[in-house]
Amino acid sequence: MKLVLLFTTIVLLTTAVAQETHPDCEYHGQTYKFQESWPNNCARCTCLQASTVICGPDICSTCKYGSPTMYYPHKGFFLDGCKTCECYDGIVSCTDETELCEKVQAAKENAARIAKELEEISDADLSL
Repeated sequence: MKLVLLFTTIVLLTTAVAQETHPDCEYHGQTYKFQESWPNNCARCTCLQASTVICGPDICSTCKYGSPTMYYPHKGFFLDGCKTCECYDGIVSCTDETELCEKVQAAKENAARIAKELEEISDADLSL
């Protein structure tokens, strides 16, 4: 009985020491080894003691977007057709404003049509 107890204690201590010297970290469904580093958006994460993951800093200076690739500054706004986009921490997010964009385009086309009609009327008046 004492031998079993001694053996169990040794196994438990060995397991605890092994986990303390080589802990794995779980992060977003991935397993990383002790002192392993990996990119996470614009930050670097590292697996530390006691299976602790530390990430940072997480601030990107630019965003890459579009084809051809364009670079936009952190907290910068830009247009992509009918979308208004923002670069924040290296990630671009856009809002689709197609309905508004189509209304503006229709208004421009209508104004151009009216201007052309007025020009034709003025040219007709000059020829009288």
